[in-house]
Amino acid sequence: MEKPAKSHSVAFLSFFIRLVPASLFVIAIFYLIGPFYIKGHLKLFKNEIELLHPEYKVLSYDITKINQLDYIQFLFQVNKTPDDPASSAKKGSKIRLKGQASTICIASIIVFSLILAWPGLGLKQRLKASLISIPMLFIHSSLDYPIIFITDIESVYSSNSIVLNHIREIWNHSLNNGGRQFLAVLIFLAAIMLTFPREKEAIPERVGRNSPCPCGSGKKYKHCCLSQ
Repeated sequence: MEKPAKSHSVAFLSFFIRLVPASLFVIAIFYLIGPFYIKGHLKLFKNEIELLHPEYKVLSYDITKINQLDYIQFLFQVNKTPDDPASSAKKGSKIRLKGQASTICIASIIVFSLILAWPGLGLKQRLKASLISIPMLFIHSSLDYPIIFITDIESVYSSNSIVLNHIREIWNHSLNNGGRQFLAVLIFLAAIMLTFPREKEAIPERVGRNSPCPCGSGKKYKHCCLSQ
């Protein structure tokens, strides 16, 4: 009973040892492709926000450096009248929102690092798991900054939607407190499960009538289990 436990512990130890260089390798890759990866997401964020809220017009979006850190920055024109007449916001007002650019890469770095370090996978299986994870990572991204920006705007313009605004705020709080990392691990697990083929159920071989019965009784099959 001790051997399986030892083999599992060795596998986990091997995984964690491999995870460090795998993470460093993936981080180095994203350091090189990061600006292109982030810019590609900004266009998707613009389209998603304007699709969900046609009254929001994205005037511009870019990557800017603040205190030596890269930030994504969106400039919105909100063609919407605030629910609260006493609100200082006005229809047609411009709102500038920003967020740390590296946040967009977090989930992808986690997922690809785990796939690269996971023991027992061949090259084809790692490639397959990576391809499976890509659409899930895009869904993950679409639920990140676009929802955060919408929440910030709606909190000012739609004060009557208290429940919906509260749900968005909870979601944003979760993302900023480990939610991104948790969702990334879930994406990794889903990709791994979809990578491994399901084991086919063993089909018993056809037993002849005069062959020994597979139950081990010593009788012929026709005089034993076949007649049951």
